[in-house]
Amino acid sequence: MKLKVIDLCSGIGGFSYGLEKTGYFKTIQFVEINPFCQKVLKKNFPGTPIHDDIKTYKPVEADVVTSGFPCQPFSIAGKQDGKNDNRNLWGETLRVIKQSKPTFFIGGLIPLNLLELMCFKLLVFILNYFLLFLHFHTLYFHASLKIIENI
Repeated sequence: MKLKVIDLCSGIGGFSYGLEKTGYFKTIQFVEINPFCQKVLKKNFPGTPIHDDIKTYKPVEADVVTSGFPCQPFSIAGKQDGKNDNRNLWGETLRVIKQSKPTFFIGGLIPLNLLELMCFKLLVFILNYFLLFLHFHTLYFHASLKIIENI
């Protein structure tokens, strides 16, 4: 039996692509607002539902929730407006995690300042979820492009 995955702020499906390649996971739902990314998801994951807005998404139970939530509100390269930034989708991500009751949460993070990182880890610890942090660097982005080159 494969573990069921909900992929939030999916982009072109990098988390799901990697997880499904292991043979142990099946993505049951994408949540992605960008029309181009939705086109890529439809091509690479035919038949998997795509919801276009995390704010109106009603999750089902899943074993794993992944999220590539926007980094701009927290990035050390930006203004770090955090919760005051309208691109901050962490609250919606947390709502989906609570409602879908996964065993695992995988979140893609950009470098945060140390205080924000510690608060994030504490919050996830309090919620009693296994936590896997993936830090992205420009060096790795060339691999993602191979997923979309045949569209």
